Amino acid sequence: MIYLAFKIKPTTFLEKIVSFFTHSDIVHCELVTELYKDRFIGYTSRAGKGVYKHFDYFDKDLWEFIELDERPSTVYEFFYKTCGRGYDYLGCLGIVIGTPDDPKRYFCSEWCAECLGLENPSSLSPSDLYYYFKNFKTTV
Repeated sequence: MIYLAFKIKPTTFLEKIVSFFTHSDIVHCELVTELYKDRFIGYTSRAGKGVYKHFDYFDKDLWEFIELDERPSTVYEFFYKTCGRGYDYLGCLGIVIGTPDDPKRYFCSEWCAECLGLENPSSLSPSDLYYYFKNFKTTV
């Protein structure tokens, strides 16, 4: 079992820009393979870092977790295939203004959606993923 983690309140300048253009407070997402009381191991793509893995603390007021019936190996395999790829700035803008996607780079929701096998991952914002999975899964 894994979790899809969503940052549900913008706190940085870039997150506030994402929030403005997507008309949503859901500004970032990650796939989580291990969830503890106040920490998690997350896999995602982030501006300035690209695709990476991290161990982080989280504020329960800023994050929401949706449990998925996927195996952690799904995340591990996709991560090792894409680790180190750059952040897709133009693709991220494409959600709003239609710029083309760079197939060698990822933004957060695109990376998560492709890992989970969803169609057209480059067209999905963090809020799109949130509402899609919120309708089918329960939150933790």
